[in-house]
Amino acid sequence: MFICIILIVILIVVDTIKVIKKGCLREIIVFFLILFFALILLIACIFDIQILNPSFIINYFVKNLLHLNYK
Repeated sequence: MFICIILIVILIVVDTIKVIKKGCLREIIVFFLILFFALILLIACIFDIQILNPSFIINYFVKNLLHLNYK
């Protein structure tokens, strides 16, 4: 687990230095949001927490919330 966290920190340092020099604040925010989501998924996998399949969530959204039942 610590190796993964160290690799993520290295990824943050290497990638954000270039973007900070350019001054793109929106790209930094999106990068950290995606990285935060990936870190949560990584920790869930390490501790054997069951993660839902994204297709189940999309199917539920389309069928029950949008009422788009294709037959």
